[in-house]
Parts: sequence; structure tokens; C-alpha cells
Amino acid sequence: MSIVGDPGGHRHQGEAATRMLNQLGLYHDRWPVATVPADLVAPGPLAPAVADGILAHFQGPLDALSQARGYRSRDVIRLAPDTPDIEALLANFQRAHRHTEDEVRFVVAGEGIFVVTVAGERYEVLVTAGDVLAVPAGTRHWFTLTDSRSITAVRLFGDPAGWVALYEDDPVPAGART
Repeated sequence: MSIVGDPGGHRHQGEAATRMLNQLGLYHDRWPVATVPADLVAPGPLAPAVADGILAHFQGPLDALSQARGYRSRDVIRLAPDTPDIEALLANFQRAHRHTEDEVRFVVAGEGIFVVTVAGERYEVLVTAGDVLAVPAGTRHWFTLTDSRSITAVRLFGDPAGWVALYEDDPVPAGART
């Protein structure tokens, strides 16, 4: 369940988090993950067969979301403490950036934090298994893992080649969760 930390230090969860995110212009939904076969969310490297199994398991909702919002391709990413070059990957994710298209994640297992800036205000969004979040094109944001340092997520793209991060010169603010 998503938890949103707002600029005033308040925390919103459940339906209140979804309402807040939608009011801010972010897309948020919850999809059931209880029926995901255990072998698809087991720790370890992301084998192609596992990624294909995840995509097949969620094909219906992924197709519906893609059709409704214009996404044309998808893949699966898994980050864990044993991911090669995890620190370098996280260093890039933790740099403030924007995209020319939505950044979309459906969290299948694990959790992470998106930090987004809307109208000059910063919001921290904890996403957990079952959360679907779309950060709109042009929105300043960054991503990091929680202390669990583990996430498996489906990424959706409008451009089949994927999106490119447009990094900003200003660093992530001091005190931000990184």
C-alpha cells in the first residue's frame, strides 16, 4: 500500500494516498498480487522465464492500462542487494531528473520510494507490492530503494525504445531519503 509523505510532514495511506496522488496529477492504482506464483517473486536473478511469467500473469491489467494510457512496450526489472553494480544504478536513480514520457511502475514484489516535485512541493511516495504509479512526463523526480533494498517491477513505456532520463544539475536535497 502506498504511503505519501506531503510537504507538511503528514502521511497519507490507502485511498487517501490514491486521492492525493491523483489530485497531484500522478496516476495511482492497486492491483492484487496475492495470486502471483511464489517462483515469480522468489529472490535471485531475474531469469527471462520469470520476467515472461510475470508479464503473462498480469497481461490483462497491463494491456488495459497500456491501451488506456498509450503505453506500447513493457519489461520487468528486479533490484536486490546482489544485483551487479547496484550502487551505480541507484546513484543514477537518485539523481533528480525528468522524462519526455511517463515513468510507470507496477510493483510486483518489494518496495521503493519515488520522490516527486509538483508545483514546487516535494512528496515522498512509498510504493509496495500491488502499487501502480505513473509519474507524468516532465515531472521532476527520483527513485530509491527502501532499507529492504529489493524490488521487482513492471515498467511500461510509450516509446518502445524506452525513456531517457534528463538529469538536472541540482543535486537531491540534503536530508532526502537516499
